[in-house]
Amino acid sequence: MRVSLNERGELDTIFVSGPSLLAYDEAAIEAVKKWRFAAFTDAGGSPQMVTGEVIVVFNVPQRAW
Repeated sequence: MRVSLNERGELDTIFVSGPSLLAYDEAAIEAVKKWRFAAFTDAGGSPQMVTGEVIVVFNVPQRAW
């Protein structure tokens, strides 16, 4: 997922960038919305908007057939 944070460290946008499985996409988005981020600052201490990648891994147990 690609996420953008505003200057206050608040989640601005989320874009699913990998293979899509709708149920997992929705669960991943809801999980990331609950996360809290610190504001990113440049070398001079000024808050900056940032974009980055978040990888959400699901541990789905295999069914015994």
